[in-house]
Amino acid sequence: MADMFANALAYEDMMGRWSARLAPLFADFAQIKDGGRVLDVGCGTGSLVRTVAAMAPRSEIVGFDPAQPFIDYARAQFADSRISFDRANAMDLPYPAASFDYAVSLLVLMFIPQPEKAASEMRRVTRAGGTVAAYTWDRDGLEMTSAFWEEAAKMDPNAEARSERPRHSNREGQLAALWHKAGLERIDGLHTQVDIGIEEGLKHESSIHCDELMSLSKSSLTSFIGSLSPAKQALPDRALAFALGLTSDMFPEGA
Repeated sequence: MADMFANALAYEDMMGRWSARLAPLFADFAQIKDGGRVLDVGCGTGSLVRTVAAMAPRSEIVGFDPAQPFIDYARAQFADSRISFDRANAMDLPYPAASFDYAVSLLVLMFIPQPEKAASEMRRVTRAGGTVAAYTWDRDGLEMTSAFWEEAAKMDPNAEARSERPRHSNREGQLAALWHKAGLERIDGLHTQVDIGIEEGLKHESSIHCDELMSLSKSSLTSFIGSLSPAKQALPDRALAFALGLTSDMFPEGA
């Protein structure tokens, strides 16, 4: 997982296509108003910052991330004096209490080791009446990934650990529970699906395109497949075929 956050250009190439499409939907959901002070928790390469800057031209925006390559990349993308970037830890924010109107996080919470601490810190730095919001992957809704790794776990008990799939804050009800525990009020939710398309999906060497919605991490997938015997390599194929609704006549007899 650490490799995913070590190279800003590679991350932007793989994940930027998702973040750029999700950021406007998320910002609208968070109802970010122009003139407020906004904190982007785990800003990555700056997709959400860019969206907020465009929709709220008078707002001050602070983005932070624990990965220095991301901070360096993001700083190089923006020349606006109202936008700044810090290297920081979401579980121990270096900002005063009640210093932001919005604390928002796009596709980050599921990677934070202690999301309860992050949620508590997001609440602490947000003023009374402000907004704390996060957007995460729906683990159960990622059909290709789920089908592959569920089948893999049947063959190898260690497969789940090798999958690099986040294990919290990404299933129905988990974010709401996190916000309740942090003491937030008026909790609401949003469920979205964003299509990328085959032509766009095939551009990215860091993932294997499966359908118009999901790609699988190439490094973790190929590492696992390479560890299987030839006889077992057909089993993940069948799992993915089932998830895609493909027919069994696509496979050789006995495979």
